[in-house]
Parts: sequence; structure tokens; C-alpha cells
Amino acid sequence: MKKKLLALLAVLSVLVFWSASVAQGNTTEAELKAYLDTKEAVFEDISVQMGVANWNVYSQEGEADQDTPKRRYCELFSNDTLRFVVDTWYGKRETIQDPVLRRRVEVWRNVLVGARVDMDEEVFKLENKLEALMADTDSMVDKPSQAEMATMVLKLMKLRNEKAMALGYANYAEMILDVTGTGVEWFTHLVDTIEAVTREPYRKLLAEIEEEEGKTEIGMPDVMKLIGKAFVTSRGPQIESERMLPLMKETLANIGIDYDAIPVRFVEKAVPYGGNGLAIQIPTDFRIVVNLNMPLSVWMHELGHGLQGVFTTIEYPILKGYEWCLGNEFSGYMEGMAETNARFARNPGWLKKYAEFTEEKIAKRKASAQALAPVMLRMRLAGCMLEIEYYKDLDQDMQELRDKLHKKYLLLDKPSDRPVGLAGNIIYVSYPVYTQNYLIADMISWQVHSLLEEKFGKEYVFNKKVGSYFANHFLADGELYPWQERLKRATGKELDVKGYLRSLGL
Repeated sequence: MKKKLLALLAVLSVLVFWSASVAQGNTTEAELKAYLDTKEAVFEDISVQMGVANWNVYSQEGEADQDTPKRRYCELFSNDTLRFVVDTWYGKRETIQDPVLRRRVEVWRNVLVGARVDMDEEVFKLENKLEALMADTDSMVDKPSQAEMATMVLKLMKLRNEKAMALGYANYAEMILDVTGTGVEWFTHLVDTIEAVTREPYRKLLAEIEEEEGKTEIGMPDVMKLIGKAFVTSRGPQIESERMLPLMKETLANIGIDYDAIPVRFVEKAVPYGGNGLAIQIPTDFRIVVNLNMPLSVWMHELGHGLQGVFTTIEYPILKGYEWCLGNEFSGYMEGMAETNARFARNPGWLKKYAEFTEEKIAKRKASAQALAPVMLRMRLAGCMLEIEYYKDLDQDMQELRDKLHKKYLLLDKPSDRPVGLAGNIIYVSYPVYTQNYLIADMISWQVHSLLEEKFGKEYVFNKKVGSYFANHFLADGELYPWQERLKRATGKELDVKGYLRSLGL
């Protein structure tokens, strides 16, 4: 008994010494790795619990207890020793010899910064309440009015701004662009580039409407007609619901992926958006909820999220890309991988085989997409900049701001009659400052498919080597590399904005 007690005391003394070393920033790389290993085991356990809770919010398959995992996240991320260790090593990250360990420190830093806002108790409790209210589309008799909901959402946004500014950011939107790896300067340059390249082609589209319809003033209804035409062109073929799953399976089989062998499942439910893919445990459990009667493009997009989840092979939880913590992944890349999968069902060869499209119809669709690209891109700019600009001054009138952006990007002098508000849009609550990711995602998916065609030929959608190539080069590494580096490693270049715009005839 005495020997056991002495042995236990010896172990405890080592742990105390090691903990003191950590607290003083005197750790070696090996000690740092061991320390992060223990914290990441806890992080993954909470992430799985969070995934199940979020799944139950939307699928209604069980109790949706979001508070417990968020409180556990708060406890983990507010640990003074963890913050000190990460901050210390982040400050000297260039000295870390192990590149994987260096990257873990970088991602941990982003997560801990994001957590100071998103995992603040006042913030997450209001967010949870709003998510539950918005996800319940059935029977809440005492549901707040639209005006009350808008007030609650605005309060949430102001709380986020307040916490972000306390960290030295100009506003919450700027913080998100920083910790996700987008970069304020990079994104501003992207927006300016698209605006400049599309300005004159867009003016010509408006001039054509004026000439054809004899109008002296273009309004939002005219622009929405163009958007409607562009949407019909871009959304892909209409597929009967009973063909949806078999077609998805066959599309994956054509590139060498066995759908039945991957841990992905779909549930159809009335939800306040098209679909949502949730990584419950990476890479063994991915679940997808889709709204009723969604087209194949939505199913394929969400399945693309699933492929990223189940083909991630990186062993470190902080690098797996769990989406529940701001800073843990770059959503533009994740949406890009989802859209890459959706784009398989827009490939000309696929359209000929499964939608019976002729060469002539495909050519017409391509010409139409190119002609309407300016209005689609500028509409995207107006949409994503609304939230980014709103966070700069949350006391401004959102309707007036929207009209200013419509004037800047859509060249409309007349204010739109369409109301804009916070009450019914869950993206402001659950996925704040997110819509720019879809703009980036379309570019990423184009770049991936361009590479696949270059490597495997025009019939690459029927080449069984493509699936493993896609998984190994674009999905397996998780967050091991920053997103631009991931693209460069896989395609030979960072995001090819100019090439993407050229592909649209711009």
C-alpha cells in the first residue's frame, strides 16, 4: 500500500511540475502536443454532443439540448491555461518544427478568439432560443410576433458586435472574416474585382430591357426577371422525387464511390431553408436534413458536405472541421466541396445521359448562363454585403442600407418595395456573415472541375478514379492547411478568380 501511495505521489508531482511548466510557457513541442491531445479529446466529445443537439433541433428525432454542449465549450475555451498556452505558442509559431502541430496552434487560436464572442453565455443563450423558435414550423401558440423576433435578432447582433469590438475588431463581421481565414483585405479586393469586371456587361443587360420594353426606368422587378431566368439555367434539370436517390447513388458510383458504404443518411423535414448537412462525428456519422420537395441540386450539394465529412482522415479533432465553433473551418471551402459534388449533375455528359439534354440545349444553357452572369454576380454582392455593411452600424435602417447597395451593385435608383428584415431569416442567427461563402464556393467548384477535366478528360464524370482523387486531394486533410494553400496544393494555384470570370465570358 505504501509503495502504491509513493508511486501515486510521484505521478502527481510530475503532473504538477508539467502543469506549472505549461502555465509558465516553458513547454517543449512534445509537451505541447500531449497537452493539446488531451484538450482535443474533450473538444471532440463536446462537438459530437453539439452535433446531436443541432440535429435534433431540425430533425426533431430527440431532445434538442444545445445548452449543455455550449456550456461545456464555454468551460473548455475559457480555461486560462489553455488560452495562455495557445497565445504563447501562437506568438512564436514560426519556431514550431512540426508543421501539423503549428497548424493545430493556429486553428486553436482562431477558435479561442471566436469563442470569446460566440460562446459568451449571454450570446449563446439568445442564439439557442432564436434557433428553437425559428426551427419550430408547427405549433408554438405563444411564438413571438415578427416585430418581437426582429428585436431579439437585432439584440443578438449587437451583443456579437460588442464582444468583437472588445477584442479590438471594428465589428463582428470583420472578426469572422479574420478568424475564418477569408481576410478583410482579400475579400474587399474580390468584391471590387467582380464589381469592376461586371459593371459594363450588366449595364448592357439593363439597356436591353429598356430598349425591348420601352422603359425609362429599371426597377427591382426587372432585375428579378433576369435572376429568375438565370436561376432556371443554373439549377440543373428537374428530376422526379423517386429518381433522386438512385441518381445520386449512380452519379457517385460513376466516379468510384459506393454511396451505401459511406455513413451518410438523409431525412426530409419542413425546415426554414433548403437543406443542412451536419457532421455528427467525423468521419463516422454524417446526417442531412432537407426541406420537402427540394431539387436534385440541393440533395447533391448536401451530399457533398457529407463526402467531406466521411472522407476526412486527419486524426486531430481540431483539424477535422467541426463547424460548431467559429474559426475551426473555412466555410467557403466547405461550401465549395459541397458545390463540387452538385456540379457533377450539371456536367454536359451527365445531362445527356440522365436528363436527355441535346448538344443544342446544353449550348443554349451555357450561353444563357454567361449572358446572365453579370446580374447573378452583382446580386450576390448586394446580398452578402448587406449583412457585412449592417454590422458596421446596427442602428442604421436596414431597408435604407439595402436600397443603397441595390443602387451600388444593381444600379437601381428606385427603392425596392420588397421588405427586408431580421425576423424570418435564420442565417442571421445560426450562420452569421455566411452568404459570401456561396460566392467563393462557386469559384472553388469551377476550379476543381476544371482540374478534373484536365486530368481525366471530358468524360471525367464517368471515370471511377475521380472519386478517390477528389477525396484524397481535396477532402482528406481537413483543416491541415489554410484554404488557399489547400487549393494551391491540389490545383496548382490559389483561387483562380480571373479564370472563373473568363469561364463566364467576363
